[in-house]
Amino acid sequence: MPKKVHRASKQALRDNAEKREQQKHNDLVAGLNRLKNNEPINIKKGTKMTLQLVADEADVSRSTLYNHEDMLEQAKNYIKNKSISPAQARRMIKENAIKKEENTKKIIQQLNEDKSKLAQENYKLSLEKDELNSLLESRNKEIAELKRRLGSKKLSVI
Repeated sequence: MPKKVHRASKQALRDNAEKREQQKHNDLVAGLNRLKNNEPINIKKGTKMTLQLVADEADVSRSTLYNHEDMLEQAKNYIKNKSISPAQARRMIKENAIKKEENTKKIIQQLNEDKSKLAQENYKLSLEKDELNSLLESRNKEIAELKRRLGSKKLSVI
C-alpha cells in the first residue's frame, strides 16, 4: 500500500508544478500587458525596456521568461517596437503621412483619368444613340407611309 501513496504524492507534485508554471505564464502575460498599456506596478514608468525589466514587471525570474518561449518572443517584439525614440516615431509618422498623401494623389489622378475616359465614352454613346434614334424615326415614318398606302389600296379594292 505505501506505493499507492507514493504515486499519489508524485502526481500531486506534478500537478502542483503544472499549476506553478501556469501561474508564472499568467504573471508574464499580465506583466507584459501592463507594460503595453503603460501601467507598470513593479518598475518605473519610462524606464528603457529590457527582458530583465519585463521579467521584473511580471515578478518572475529572467530564466522563467526564457523558459516561456511564446512570451519571450512577445517581449522581444514589444521591446523592439518600443525602442524607437520619439523623434524616430515622429519621423515615421511624417513619412507615413507623406506616403499616404502621395498615394491619395495617385488615386485621385487615376480617378480623374478614368472620369475623362468615361466622359469620352459617354459622348460617343450619346452620338450613337442620337443616330439610332434618327434612324428609328425615319424607319417609323416609312412604316407609317407603307401602312397608309396599304390602307388606301384596301379601300380601293373594296
